[in-house]
Amino acid sequence: MQISKELANLDLTNLSDNIYHYPYKTKHLRKLIKQGLDFDNPNVISTYSSFKGEVYENIVYELLLRYAKNSKVITKFVLKGPHQNSQENIKNGFGIDIKDQIVYKSGYKDISEFDGLFFINNDIYFVESTITKVTTSLRKRLRKKKALLEELFPSSKIKTLIIVTHEATGTSVFPDYCIVWKTKPLNIDLIIDKVLNLNSEKLAPFMLVKDKKFIETKDLKYNQFRYFNTLHYVLKRAKKYQSKKINIDFLKSKNIDKYFDILTKLYIGYINTTQFLTLVNGFDKDIEDDRVMVTVEKKDESKYVVAYFLKPKGMKLQRVDIDKDKNYNLLEKEYKGFSTSEAKYLAHIIKPQYQLELQNIIDLKNNFEIIGN
Repeated sequence: MQISKELANLDLTNLSDNIYHYPYKTKHLRKLIKQGLDFDNPNVISTYSSFKGEVYENIVYELLLRYAKNSKVITKFVLKGPHQNSQENIKNGFGIDIKDQIVYKSGYKDISEFDGLFFINNDIYFVESTITKVTTSLRKRLRKKKALLEELFPSSKIKTLIIVTHEATGTSVFPDYCIVWKTKPLNIDLIIDKVLNLNSEKLAPFMLVKDKKFIETKDLKYNQFRYFNTLHYVLKRAKKYQSKKINIDFLKSKNIDKYFDILTKLYIGYINTTQFLTLVNGFDKDIEDDRVMVTVEKKDESKYVVAYFLKPKGMKLQRVDIDKDKNYNLLEKEYKGFSTSEAKYLAHIIKPQYQLELQNIIDLKNNFEIIGN
């Protein structure tokens, strides 16, 4: 596949007013602009970049949709945005979220969002489009999405179409399952006023693009992946049956490696507060529960980190990272984020058999290349 001229140049000529029919989060940005802050102000940059990224993604999708219609090799293309018929708040599976994006859900939680999905015969491509100049974090997201799709479509080859601007760096080190297309940078000055001050009555009607190869998420056939069930499965297998030892062979097996990518971190048990306090210097917060969850997280292809999750009294859930000198760093987790949902789930299923001893953590570090601690 080769990028089209329209996509390479972000040519809006044939899009009518379609990109203005997508939902955008502009309330906070408009408030900042009203306060007289310009786009170079540090208080505006993050909000502005996020907004600009949304616009870029929607322009790319509209152009990619037209590319797919004329393509002789693309056999199916999944619709999103105003092109699909309806939203459905499904519990498990593919659907369209409130932002009109393609998502895979488990237990009503969004596991992954896809900028686009299409098929070339039995091969499945997921699309990543971004204005981000540094692509390091993007490469990590690719691992998660590819591993998830391999679980959902075990008989298909999973590939990625990455669409970035010419300003992006590190594009030569993407895995070999990736195709990289580059566009010119987005000149948002030409459209920002219209997006920020949308008047639906003055917009041209949304222009649907139709073709028999276009399908909706409800038309996809795939295996189910139950996120929280898998979390529990890993926890149960992380300790050898009726033993105080960690099942190192299980955690290092090829089959479990994919779960490091999909789940990000694997919960392997808990230690009590007294044990935890021996691992850190000067931890001065009262811990709400006597159970501190222990996780292993994969940082890259061969390096791992051990992290702890606890809830101090009167505070939100905290992630605790401990270095080799027993110094610690706290990271507050979002109230509606994955870690908080996982913690609530684990609180209901955790049993005494999942308690770890300090020696278990030492054994873990001796068998994995643990960085930082």
